[in-house]
Formats: sequence, C-alpha cells, structure tokens
Amino acid sequence: GALAAQLGGRLPLESQRGYHVSVRSSNLQLRHTVMASENNIMVNPMAMGLRLAGTVEFAGLKRAANYERAQALLRQGRLLFPHLDTSEVTQWMGHRPRMPDSLPVIDCSSHAENAWLAFGHGHMGMCMAATTGREVAHLVAGRSSQVDLSPFSARRFR
Repeated sequence: GALAAQLGGRLPLESQRGYHVSVRSSNLQLRHTVMASENNIMVNPMAMGLRLAGTVEFAGLKRAANYERAQALLRQGRLLFPHLDTSEVTQWMGHRPRMPDSLPVIDCSSHAENAWLAFGHGHMGMCMAATTGREVAHLVAGRSSQVDLSPFSARRFR
C-alpha cells in the first residue's frame, strides 16, 4: 500500500488473508481437484499430499493469524473424506492484496513515468498473473493492450 501510494496516489488496497491446510495423507490419492461447494472447500492434490482451501478474511496486515479458519477447513475435509489420514498437517495463512471493488489495478503510474501498477487481484493473483503480465508488457512497450484496461484504472478511486 505504501509503495502504491508513492507511485499512483492513495489507493484503497486491503489485505485479503487466505488460509489453507496441507495434509500429508498416504491413504487418499486424488487425481483431480475436488470443489465441494456444500462444504465450502476446495481440495487440491499436490506432490506433498492434499491442500484444503476455501476461507479468507479481512483483518489487515498486523493482526495475528486466526488458525481456527484452517481448523474449520480440516473439519470439513474430514467430513468430506471420513477415512482421510490427518496425522501430518500444516497450516498456512497468506496475504492477498485486493481492491474493494474486486478488480485489480492495471495502469501506468501517475507519479512516475517509468513505473506501472499491477496489483490487487485478491485470491485470483496466480490465475491472472500471466494475463496481467502480458498486458503490462504491452503497456511498457508502447503497444495497444489486447484487453480494455479502463475498468482497471487506478483513477477509478479518485
């Protein structure tokens, strides 16, 4: 937020804190992601086991993690897969920068002609990274973007 303020004016950037639990399970092998909306959980197969995700909160950058959210994911995972071996579990919380309207900022800086803004994707950051990178590369090179970037302007918050 402080860097964005230096480069593009005051922007209402907020931290969306995402939680997940990783389960090193030897008795359950999934080949595909399971999205169980009735349990509000997504289960992703990974090399280390399973990742259970599906909860976020708005609590700023300084507040301690609320790992009860991760424990709730683990409880939902046990309901979904009653035989799941949960003897080896790790918990994680990470910050995902987001904007209040759920749209990222993709724009040139209004304070420095050689700086570009590309942030605020929330929990879609990894999914949108390639597209955002492509569009910023077009901007930096002076080419037209392939996508209408006007909805993502930093100026929308003035």
